[in-house]
This record gives sequence, structure tokens and C-alpha cells, in this order.
Amino acid sequence: MLKIQDSIDTGCLFLLIFFTFHIYFGNTEDVSTAVLTLEPNRTTIFQGETVHLNCSVKGQNSYDRWYKLQRRNSYGYFTDVTSWVQRSIFEIHHAKDGGIYRCIADSLQSNVLNLTVSGLPKAKLTVEPEVCVFIGETVTLICEIESHRGWTYKWYKGLNPNPVSESEGNTFTISGAGYSDEGQFWCRGERRDRPTASETSGIIVLVVQGLPVTMLTVEPQSPVFTGETVTFKCTIYHFDGWTYKWHKAPSSNPVFESNGNTFTIRGAAESDKGQYWCQGERRDRPTISYPSGSVILKVMGSPPKPTLSLKGSAPVLTGNYVLLTCELQSAGWLFYYYKTTLDSQHVSVSEINSYSINSVKVSDGGQYWCRAGRGDPVFYTQYSDALWVNVTERPKAVVSLELNWTQIFRGETVTLRCNIQTEENHDWEYSWYRNGILWSVNHLYTFTATYVSKDNYTCRGQQKNNQMVSDFSEAFTLNVIEKPKPVLRGPPQTWLTEGDSVTLSCEVRGSTTGWRFHWYRYVSFRNRLPTVTYGGTTYYLELLSNGERETGGSYTLSPAALRHTGVYVCRAERGEPAYHTEFSDPQPLFITGVPSASLVIKPNRTQHFTGDSLSLSCEVQGNSTGWRLRWFTKKPEISQCPYSWTAASGPRCHTVLYSYDSGVYWCQSDNSKYSHIVNITVHNGPVIIDSPAYPVTEGDPLSLRCVYRSQPADFHANFFKDSLPLKNHTSGEMTITAVSRKDEGYYQCDNTQGISLTAYVTVKASFSEPGSSHVLVAVSVVLVTLLILVIMLALLFCSKKVKGLHDHTTFAHQDQSLNDQTQHLNQQGCTHLESDITHVYDTVNMQNGGEDEDTTGSTTDLTYAQLELKPIKNKQKINSDEHVPSDVIYAKVNITARKPKNKGEDQPPNGDVTYATVNVKAKELSTKDH
Repeated sequence: MLKIQDSIDTGCLFLLIFFTFHIYFGNTEDVSTAVLTLEPNRTTIFQGETVHLNCSVKGQNSYDRWYKLQRRNSYGYFTDVTSWVQRSIFEIHHAKDGGIYRCIADSLQSNVLNLTVSGLPKAKLTVEPEVCVFIGETVTLICEIESHRGWTYKWYKGLNPNPVSESEGNTFTISGAGYSDEGQFWCRGERRDRPTASETSGIIVLVVQGLPVTMLTVEPQSPVFTGETVTFKCTIYHFDGWTYKWHKAPSSNPVFESNGNTFTIRGAAESDKGQYWCQGERRDRPTISYPSGSVILKVMGSPPKPTLSLKGSAPVLTGNYVLLTCELQSAGWLFYYYKTTLDSQHVSVSEINSYSINSVKVSDGGQYWCRAGRGDPVFYTQYSDALWVNVTERPKAVVSLELNWTQIFRGETVTLRCNIQTEENHDWEYSWYRNGILWSVNHLYTFTATYVSKDNYTCRGQQKNNQMVSDFSEAFTLNVIEKPKPVLRGPPQTWLTEGDSVTLSCEVRGSTTGWRFHWYRYVSFRNRLPTVTYGGTTYYLELLSNGERETGGSYTLSPAALRHTGVYVCRAERGEPAYHTEFSDPQPLFITGVPSASLVIKPNRTQHFTGDSLSLSCEVQGNSTGWRLRWFTKKPEISQCPYSWTAASGPRCHTVLYSYDSGVYWCQSDNSKYSHIVNITVHNGPVIIDSPAYPVTEGDPLSLRCVYRSQPADFHANFFKDSLPLKNHTSGEMTITAVSRKDEGYYQCDNTQGISLTAYVTVKASFSEPGSSHVLVAVSVVLVTLLILVIMLALLFCSKKVKGLHDHTTFAHQDQSLNDQTQHLNQQGCTHLESDITHVYDTVNMQNGGEDEDTTGSTTDLTYAQLELKPIKNKQKINSDEHVPSDVIYAKVNITARKPKNKGEDQPPNGDVTYATVNVKAKELSTKDH
């Protein structure tokens, strides 16, 4: 069965191939095909025409078939032009490009058809004469089409779709072109045969411009005067080759024609007046210019006479701006100005009718004329009338300071006055300028100098009635400096003995005029007292009753008493209202009684190096209990010896020195008795000066030595006294064999290693020579001593009791005053102070016999006396020129019980034989005023 089925399938396939071959090759005339044709069939198709393509099936009806049109692309493939439609005719509107087309009818493909499309004939538009024409010219537009005939030409303008002109000729003429004819023009052709239209021409822009502008000018400007030369000038701003024509109304014919652009009338007459205009003509385009505007020429009679005037207010002051004006009713003149005489050379020639003097001087005053001239040759006017110009000196402003001093301090009230130096009493208004800037408008300029500055002040005045202004004053320089602090000076030594005279001086450095001085002293808190802050502490100041407004700048305490101990300050004032300075730095004063002990310093000098060893001790006559060392330094007083000092037995201290050890040292007992005062300066530098710590007595030698911290290579030293050089000393030491008062002062030395600080050397008076008065006193002392020997013990007891009470009272008052100032002095340091106090100590030597003393052990009654003799002070005024005797005489009484020289002598019982030795010493003469 399978084999039979395979045989049948093979036979069917053979039959199918046979019939197909028979149909294709044996009966070809009966097969249907598609054909694509052009209707109507033209050889040339023009752009824009409509083309019909017919797709038909040969031998069959075209109905009920589907068709589409295809076109070969640039790659050789056919793409669809249309989709499937049930119509066989395809229409192509406004054909642009050709191509190869075919159609498909159902599944039948047509032949290929090559369609060629030709462009329309081109149109070209030209214009004559140019695209830019002048107003009034004729313009011709020409439209040319390159092929075919029978065209109708149409011209279009702008975006208007309607032609502005249409003709069978190819030209369009615009006669007398105007601005309205400007625009874009184009053309094209149309005809009845194919092609029915040409392409559109390119666009031409027609520009219509005005004729060249013509300007007519005349020199000189009208009106002119009889006899003057008049020149007309015709200017055409574009193109060249013009022929110029001048016309005078009402004639239309030119009065003058020239290739040059000027027309001159020489010696103008009345008949030349009238209205003139000009125009240019030439052969090339543009052939004419636009007519100029008309110029009216007026011709007048005789030359004019100008008027000379002075602008501004009178009087004319030096420095003013002066303006002379020469006035005429016509233009184009040169103005000539003359001074003093008409025959003189003119002082100025100007095209403007004014002559100015920027800063007039007295020499510029005088008589002036003017006249004017113009043209070539020059035509002159008449002279003006004479004008007198009177110049006077401008008043000068002067600045004056309404104070009796010129040095001004910050915060001080200043008044400046502006004075005008003039003989006439005018009503002036004033202007003040500070550094060139207007600052005030008052006659007196009062202000407070708030800031430290250096400003220049000027002023000037202006009259209210005629606005006359004075000259500026010379600059007044006001130098304002910082508020001053007066300098308070006291004696070189601030520790004084009661009875001395001391003067404090107060000075405002750099300013000595107008000051009044007030003197104050530190006190405890009180209401409504002025205060001053020093070292961070506030102090209250009491105005001294006898120190108000001391004009001399000095305050004297004579004689000084214990109650005068304190800290003093001063302040200055001046002006109304009062201007006050700052308070001065404080000045301490210490007034002490007669010392009861002495301070011994080792080594004995005032200046020491840091790191040096120093020992201070108090030597007291009798019992030293209750005595201790006291000081004013930068370190507080906290123990018997200063900070870092070592205490030895008794009131004695020693240390290695530091800078803060500089200060004032003295000995003081519990009952307020004092020793000498010693000033110690500890220097950290390389050089100090070795000077005695205590005053030197007149007539004694004085040695000063330059001491070096390290051994110098050269011991050469220079010495100075009060900053003035003394002679040089190669040994580094100088000696004054016998000092005198003139040697007192500040000494200093220097070496290659450096310069020392200053040290003050005080010279005290020597003891007075024994005179008759001293002898009498000595004798009196001996006699009194002998007479009162019996009752001496009783007197001694009473004397010590009263003196102790007195000393306790006075020194207690002094100690309280000193303690009130301790805080301030500790802050101040009290450095560089020297003591000028001269103390003579009274001593009592108690001796139990001598070398011949009995060795039996018998007791001898010892009797001693301490005598203090004080002369009564003379209450009458002593002439300072007279020799003042010593005011204190000290007695040293040595009372010794002695044995008889011979053993056979009777000895008084109980040692009632007493020997007295009296040594009388006169205290040094005080030279201070009482």
C-alpha cells in the first residue's frame, strides 16, 4: 500500500510540472500585463505643471483592481509614492523633479517610465541709472526672460501680491522719483503657451536720497555797515565739480556764477541789501544740489559805537575778578581794549566781547576804552566812551587768639577772633575754615580742643550790604597737645629735720603763662574731696589753706614741723572758666626730730650691684631693745628684716641684693624715735658710682670712684656733675680735697662698659670756729654743771621723764603721719632719695675708775649726767646775709669717780668726790632760710 501511494504522488507532481510548462511556453499571448503611460504624452514637462500617469492591464478590464505608484530611490530600490487605491490614473501636481516610476496592479508590475522635468525660463530684473537715485530723477526697471516669446511682463513691489505695473514691454519707468518710490521690486513673465510662466526675478532695493545739502553763509554777519566787505560762501557737502550760482530775490537769474564757492561784495552800499540764496549744478549725477536757505543782508549807515561797562559790584578790590564788556548789536567782531590813552597799544584783542583780569591789582586801575573790527581789510567801529576802574586794597582778615598763651592743651576752651583790617566800619559777616573746610560763621569762634591735633584755621569777612569779601587771613596753626601733668619738685632729700625750711615747686613744662597753682596733701577719707588714683589706689586730697592759687608755683614750709610730714601734690589752672591740669605725681616729705640712733651701712655707699652683699645695722646709745630696721621699697614690709634678708643678733640685717631692694632705710624704735635716713639704689647695669651714703662735711675730702661689675680692660672713667662733664680720670677715681657747698649735686660716671646712675652728694656745713660767744657758753656750762652737781641725779631723772613724754608725743604724731603714707610710698619705691639731716648724738660714758682703779673691790658711787642744752630761738627775723650761729649745742659730760693719786690722801666716804669732763660741740651751721 505504501508503494502504491508513493507512485500516485510522483505522478501528480509530474503532471503539475507539465501543465505549468505548457501554459508558460505554449500559450503566451493569453497572459495579462500592467502598462504605465504618460498622458498627455509630452517630451518635456516644466516645473509646476500637472502630470497624469495611467496604469492599465493589457487585455483586461481595469475595474475591481488595486493600484499603487512607486518611484526608484537613490539606492536603486522602488518605494511607494502612493498607497493602494482603486484608480488607475495618478496625478502629480506642480511637478518639480523627474524620476523613474512604475505601477503595480494587484500583483502585476508595469514597465518603468523615466519622467523628465525641466525648469521654467529665468527672469532677470535690472535698474537704471542705479539702485540709489536722487529725488526727481527718472528710474527704469528692466525685466529680461532668457527664452521663449510672447511674454506679458509684470512688476511687483514689496509684499503686495498685485503687480504695480503690467505690460508686453519689458521696461517699467518711474519719472521724478520720490521717497515713496523706495522699496523692494521684482518681476516675472506669463504667456498662453507652455511654459505659461517664468521664474520670479531676484529682488532689487530702490533707495531714493535727497539732493546734496547746500549752505549759504555771509561774513560778516548782518547787519553790515556802508563800506564794509561782504563775502558770501556757498558750501555743498557732497560730491565735487560744482558750478555755484548766487541768486538775489526776486530775480530767478543768478547774480553771480563761479566755479569757486565764494561771492564777495567790496564796499557794501545800500543797494546791496536783500535776500540771497545759492545752488550748485554739475554734469554728473547728481546734476543739481538742493537750494540753500536764504540769507538777508542788511546794510546800515556809519560805523557803530560800542558801550564799555564793568561787570560786578563796586568797589573793585585787589584780588577781585574784573570783567570789562564791550557791547555791540552785531556779531563777527574782534574787540580791542585800550588803557590810559587811545594812542597806546591795545592791552587785549579777543573774539569775545569781554576783557577779564583774574586777580586785579592796584596797578590795574585806570581809564579804559574799547572798539571792534572785522573783515580784511579791517573795518573798525568807533571808540567807546572812557571807563574809569578804581582798584583799592582788599581788607585783610587777621586771626587772633583770645588767650594770653599760645600752647593749647586737650580739653581747654579756645576762642579765636577774626578782625578785618579796614578804616571803614562795615557790617561784616565772618566765615571760619578749619583745614580748608567751612566750620563756623561767627565773629568769635569758641570751641573746646577735644582732640590732640595740629589744625590750620583761617577766616574772612563779607559785607552784608554789598557782598564785598575780604582776603583770607594767614593760616593760624593751633597745636593741641595732651592734657598736661605738672612736675612737682622738692628738695633732693625728702627726709628733713624739724626747723628746716623746704620749698616745693610746681611747673607745667613747656607752658609758663597764666597758670594758678593749688597745693594738696593726702588725707583719710572725707566727703566732697577731690581724689587721685596712683598705683591703682585712690587717695583723697585736702586743699592746703595757705596754698590756694599760689601764682608763683611754689609752696614753702618754714620752719618745717613734724605735722608737715605727708604726701603733697599740686595742680594748675588757668582761664575762665578754669581749665585744670592733671594732678602731679606725689612728693613725700618726712619731718623728723633729732635722731636717737644711727644706721650703719656696709659697704658705705648709696649704689650697689645686684648680687652684692649688704649689711645694715642700728647703733643705739644704751639699750637697743625695741629698735628695728624699717624701709620703703618695692617689697612690702613684713618682718624685722626685708624680704629675703637674714636677721642677725640685734637690729641688724644682711642680704644678697636684688633690684627690688632699692629704697629708703632707717632705724626706728617702738616709741617712734628715728635714725638717719639712707637711700640705697640697687643697679642691674655694669657700672655704679661709689659715693658716701651720708652727708660730707665742708672742708673734708671727697672721693668718688667708678665701680665695675666685671674687671675692665681700661679703668679710664669720665665723671659728670649735674649732667655736665668734669675732667677725665684715668684711674677711674676722682678726689675733691676739700668739699664746699658748690660741690653738692648729682654725680655720674661712665666707662667703655657703660654709664652709672646718678647719685646725690650732700655737703653739710662744718662746725663754727670757736668764738667769744662759744667760749662764754662753754664756761657757763661748766659753772652750771659744778653748781648743780649735788642735785644732778634728781635733775637727770626729771629731765628723762619729761623728755621721754615729749618725744613720745611728738614722734607718735609723726609715726601716725608716716604710717598713713606707707601704702603710697611702698608703691612709689622712694628711690634716689638722699638725706640731708644732720644729727649729732649725745653720749654718756660710764666708767668705774680707770687704770688706777682700786683693786680692793671697794664700791665707788658712779654719777653721770646727760645735758641737753637748747638755745632759745630768736623770734626776730635774721638777715640771711648775716652769720647764723649754731642753733643746737650738744654737751657730752663724762663723770668718773677717781682715786687720789697718793695713798695717803683721804678718801671721801661713799665716793663723794666726783670729776666731770665737759665736751662742748657745736652743731653745724644751717644755711636754710628760716
